[in-house]
Amino acid sequence: MMNNREIDRLIAEKVMEWEVIEYKNINTTVIDDGEFPYEIEEFKPSKDMADAWEVVEKLRKFRAFSIHDAWDEEDNLIYSARFLYADGAHVIEYQAYDKTAPLAICKAALKSVGVEVKQ
Repeated sequence: MMNNREIDRLIAEKVMEWEVIEYKNINTTVIDDGEFPYEIEEFKPSKDMADAWEVVEKLRKFRAFSIHDAWDEEDNLIYSARFLYADGAHVIEYQAYDKTAPLAICKAALKSVGVEVKQ
């Protein structure tokens, strides 16, 4: 089972393609986006919609994106995030559901780069 911090780290590494540097001697993890290194705790796409939208913008260069709210079998509000890739011959869809929009976006984004999140 993966927590939000682990998801945020995977998003930084696998989707945003940032360098993640772990300083074990001071118990700090830093991400370097090529401009200015900062603590990973400042990047929370699994909780913060502004950070999640940054993930969408990164992937929209290559894929279409949509998000919808829906109801699950128990009448709970959930969100469905979907990235769609079409190359003329193939259409590939990466879709994920969760109780918050940012987390649904993160899960779908990770699927699109080959990482499946179990939560």
